[in-house]
Amino acid sequence: IKEAETLLLTDPDGANRRKIAENVSAAAFSPDANLVAYADKQGVHVLSLLDGQSVSLAEVAEAPVDSVEWSPDQKHVAFDVIGRKSWDLFLASYPPAGDAPRNLGPWYESISFSPNGIFIVHPSFDPTGSPGPPDFLETVNVETGKRETIYKGATTIWVAKYAPDGSSIAFTMTDPNDNLSENDSGGSVCDLWILHLDSKKAEKIMPGVFDFDWSPDGRFLAIGTGTDVAIEAADITL
Repeated sequence: IKEAETLLLTDPDGANRRKIAENVSAAAFSPDANLVAYADKQGVHVLSLLDGQSVSLAEVAEAPVDSVEWSPDQKHVAFDVIGRKSWDLFLASYPPAGDAPRNLGPWYESISFSPNGIFIVHPSFDPTGSPGPPDFLETVNVETGKRETIYKGATTIWVAKYAPDGSSIAFTMTDPNDNLSENDSGGSVCDLWILHLDSKKAEKIMPGVFDFDWSPDGRFLAIGTGTDVAIEAADITL
């Protein structure tokens, strides 16, 4: 739980709340749930929940870290840094190998590994085109750094997440009828879509989605509907 930039850990029932760190901007459990990667004002760190020991993966003091994410094999932590001139994605080794994190290039919004750990997907835009919102999904090959556009949207794409089986990607995209994102207290109205990777066809699942996440078996999507002013919860079976 991140509360007022303080990272807290609790039991599943909410009991035994304890502080992990302060001034935290992002955090994520490891796949085996025994480690927590987190970013604070000094850099990116990993805390072992088994022995309480913490190690530093990267020093990032000049710019904030927006997101952190573990690779499926738990050997890397990806994090994106919002700099003054660019927003870049980095990949750090775990355990630390003494080498600096690799810069995988320009990044935007969310970080999601494919289940096999080969690709990371995110919303992006054409930096050589006319100014405008991000409007396509892009993957980057973790080993080679090669990038590929896999879907072009009609409006802004905000968050994208691989399904646990790797067959599809769920993403949110601004509703084209949102009146330039001026509705509902200034928050954009987003719809939830599923991109089927075998056909590269996208299917609209639900309107008015605030946030979402896959269940571990990929059968369900947990969904928050509304805006930052009013949020409700819903489940969808796939």
